[in-house]
Amino acid sequence: MSAKLASNSSPLSLLTVLKPGGSSCFSADSKPPKSVDDMIQLMKTRELVVTDENNLKSMLYNCNYYRLSGYFRVFQIDPSSG
Repeated sequence: MSAKLASNSSPLSLLTVLKPGGSSCFSADSKPPKSVDDMIQLMKTRELVVTDENNLKSMLYNCNYYRLSGYFRVFQIDPSSG
């Protein structure tokens, strides 16, 4: 005995996928990307103590800066103040 499943989704069309004026990850006023060395300097200006810069550089090449920076918050003196 087999049951037939009904599809409750409509097929995607070009009009449902492309929405003019919608959000985009790129915009004209986006900041230019920073190099890994620039990101390390930014972390140092935010008083991150870097004991092994080569290891940090390797981590930044393999992991997104924002994903990695989330782990730093627990080590901040006052995480609520930024």
